[in-house]
Amino acid sequence: MPHLLPALFDSLPSVPGHTWRVLEPADARALRQLQEACTAWDGATYLLSQDEWRAKIEAAVVGVAAANPKNEIGAYGLVTNTPGPDSERAFLEGRIHPRLRGQGIGTALLRWLEMQGRQMLAGLGSERRLLLRIMFWDRGPDAKALFEQQGFRLLYVEEELRTRLSASRFHVTLPPACTLEYWTPATANDFYRVYRDAFATRTERLLDRRDWCDCWTNPNDPEFAPRFSLLMRCGAEPVAALVGHLYERDAVHIAQFGVRPAWRRRGLGTTLLRAALDCYADAGYRWATLMVNIDNPAARRLYQKTGFRPSKRLTMYEKPVHTP
Repeated sequence: MPHLLPALFDSLPSVPGHTWRVLEPADARALRQLQEACTAWDGATYLLSQDEWRAKIEAAVVGVAAANPKNEIGAYGLVTNTPGPDSERAFLEGRIHPRLRGQGIGTALLRWLEMQGRQMLAGLGSERRLLLRIMFWDRGPDAKALFEQQGFRLLYVEEELRTRLSASRFHVTLPPACTLEYWTPATANDFYRVYRDAFATRTERLLDRRDWCDCWTNPNDPEFAPRFSLLMRCGAEPVAALVGHLYERDAVHIAQFGVRPAWRRRGLGTTLLRAALDCYADAGYRWATLMVNIDNPAARRLYQKTGFRPSKRLTMYEKPVHTP
């Protein structure tokens, strides 16, 4: 992480009893303790491990902490550069200890982080869309008002659903004339075709084939799992597809799942999902996870019918950066 100029610390909000400094990987334990205090106060449940905190700090472009003489962290802020398929994105993140809230520290810190994010995006010299984003799991009810007051708009709210796997619990029988295929370079176009048709009414911006494949089915991405990515055909037609990623040691994450509209309400999505879960269980994995938008009740019912249950909630806010 680059060192910050002293003048940048002067523009950070005053935190009683604390001094701002650069975040270091050694702060992982103190950040975990701060997160524990925040989640207990906010009624949330999601916690990062110390290893995850270290990785987050090391990946940040900007990272600051307000620490007291005991090196306890009362507030922190991070800016991370995470390019998207069709945009450059600066992710802003910060938390304030519950005992320090109500003094305007959070508002001032968010403004400071936005300034850093804007400067970072401007320095990229990119002609793509420039976006500021705030992504968080399980945050307190005051977060919504803070972000919206600063001009961020709610992009989406998703829940992570999780199910425990057991070997071949569904014993799937495919409908007549339907077959399953794994992802290969030869089937890549059909996976994209399913995405394009299935998500046409579910997203503001459909990705083109190159961007979608690079984001979700890139064979050079170590998290993409071709052997856990399945395509269903009925005759010669690709009708449904599911893309598997490996984020956790004992879980397969279903990163994309869709059924083309003309083939819905025939039980094909349920059949594909169950076949995938049996595949994951037979390979020795204990869990399957996926994300579902809270405004998609039909998908939620399908997943719950297949044994998925809510685990945690992800919220995304966004503000476009207007350049001359």
